[in-house]
Amino acid sequence: MKKLCQFISKYMGVLVFAAAVLAFVFPDTLSKIRPTVINYLLGVVMFGMAIFDVVYIDIKIMLQSI
Repeated sequence: MKKLCQFISKYMGVLVFAAAVLAFVFPDTLSKIRPTVINYLLGVVMFGMAIFDVVYIDIKIMLQSI
């Protein structure tokens, strides 16, 4: 899971560009995807990027400051 999230965060620009090219070439196929699905996928990517950046020490520092 960590490697997948790292791959997605590293190549996010390339993946977005590839999706745009695919949508341009195959508009009928990709028009069946509802726009609300994109919001959920973006949320998953952002959550994955954030969860692997936080380490135990960061959580410990945050809890000590309370």
